[in-house]
Amino acid sequence: MSNSPEKKGVSAIDFFCIGFGAIVGVGWAVSINGWMTNCGGPVPAGIGYLLCLIMMVPVALCYCELVPMMPVAGGGMAFAFKAFNDKIATISGWAAFGAFVFIIPWEAIQITDVLGYLIPSLKEGNPLYVVLGSDVYLSTIIIGVVCSVVIFAINMRGLASAALLQKVLCIFLIGCAIVGAIAALVGGNPENLKPIYSVSDPTIYGTAEGLKSVSHNSMFGGCFAIVSQAAFFLAGFETIPQGVEDAGGDIKGVGKTVVLSVSMACIFYALLLFCFPGSPTVYYGDEVGMQGFEDPFNRQTYPWGREDRELLEWYRALGRLRSRHPALRRGSIRYLLGKGPLLVFLRETGDEQLLCAFNAGGEEHAFSFDEGKLFPLMGRPQFSQMDGLYTIALPPRSGAVFSIK
Repeated sequence: MSNSPEKKGVSAIDFFCIGFGAIVGVGWAVSINGWMTNCGGPVPAGIGYLLCLIMMVPVALCYCELVPMMPVAGGGMAFAFKAFNDKIATISGWAAFGAFVFIIPWEAIQITDVLGYLIPSLKEGNPLYVVLGSDVYLSTIIIGVVCSVVIFAINMRGLASAALLQKVLCIFLIGCAIVGAIAALVGGNPENLKPIYSVSDPTIYGTAEGLKSVSHNSMFGGCFAIVSQAAFFLAGFETIPQGVEDAGGDIKGVGKTVVLSVSMACIFYALLLFCFPGSPTVYYGDEVGMQGFEDPFNRQTYPWGREDRELLEWYRALGRLRSRHPALRRGSIRYLLGKGPLLVFLRETGDEQLLCAFNAGGEEHAFSFDEGKLFPLMGRPQFSQMDGLYTIALPPRSGAVFSIK
């Protein structure tokens, strides 16, 4: 029996957190809407990531076998050297380096985008410059650089420090996903997933452009549209073999974490796409008529005692309307008209049906409706009815909500 102590180091669970955290990161938080738009809805995008899981598992299984066979820090470069020669290994190493050069700055940018949603004041004032239509601010540059330097410093201290940070972040991320999924299953409505596939929603794809916004026109094409992006959002599992020399215990367990991290990442993305809820958002002060211009006249502090009471009551009425009518919270949506400044759609549940109409133009516009008897709930439309056909006129820049019986 050997008296040599078992090597202590980074555990298999730590390696899973490193791999899963490197794959998922924060980019999904600002990319998920794009996934749904490009694929024609959350369902084809979710199915697409499950297809990616099937495609990626064989690759992960190869890593699972290679990691315990060659437990060295080179990862893919070492595997290429063993299987081929030094030239192929050099190409493999530089290819991985090039991928990280693109991915790391992108993740730094996404951190500032996520913080921008939580703290809108980070992106107030004049941008330093504009790149491809996106404004770049000094505050976001500083935050992105600081975050990158902090992560670099943690990694320089060794894999154990990076593993500890990734474990904390990974547990938090998975916990939030579980809570969100439970909330969606308990309080959500499967009707929100309908239509299962659509690339003609005028509020997303435009009334005139329609199918020109995407390269497919079927559910099958929508599912595979995510495959072209999946490689980017599944990159990161190769960080596991790169740190295998610091592993403690059974090396075979480390190899299995490659498969587990890839599988969990695909399932995580699919879960988000199937359960991600939608809710109205009001930037602070909008409800009382606050304005925001370019610096130094950007959004000020809340005007306590000087609010626009009429506008505030309007927002409160909207909140009460949404609270009282489940169709506005959980109902499916069916578009009836999207032409010029007019947008008309139905929100429907099994027990309720609402007609919502909006005129974004500077002149009065009218439309017809014949799917039931209308009872106005909000707005000041002018409407008449003859033989079951309603003619509804909306004043400029106004909207109306009707209950349908």
